[in-house]
Amino acid sequence: MAIEMVKFNDQDIRKMLGQVDQEKIDTMAFGAVELDGSGKILRYNMAEGEIVGRKPADVIGKNFFDEVAPCTKSPEFYGLFTEIVKTNRDTFSKFQFVFDYKMQPTKVSVMMARSVTKTDGVYTYWVFVKRM
Repeated sequence: MAIEMVKFNDQDIRKMLGQVDQEKIDTMAFGAVELDGSGKILRYNMAEGEIVGRKPADVIGKNFFDEVAPCTKSPEFYGLFTEIVKTNRDTFSKFQFVFDYKMQPTKVSVMMARSVTKTDGVYTYWVFVKRM
């Protein structure tokens, strides 16, 4: 189990977003998934893999909402993601959710944020997940 070096709060995560590398996200004690604007998974850390029982290497390049976690294709989760992408808001959204796709239902806290800087000219989007 990873030590929580980055706290599950918007201030710590905002500081970290400008300097994220795979090694850093794999040391997080909570799930971190980086998506492009269409929902394709760019990065997926070890903690998220443990929460949902998937290997990160198996989900990179897949669509988070359609192929990996279709239970999130709801107005509450996917609707918020599409709104953040569409409006290009630099904000943190927090809510509770239950993951239940091909797993025992697991209640989590979710934070969603746009990246601070652009990668190859575009913003990416982060989903952070912590078991409750």
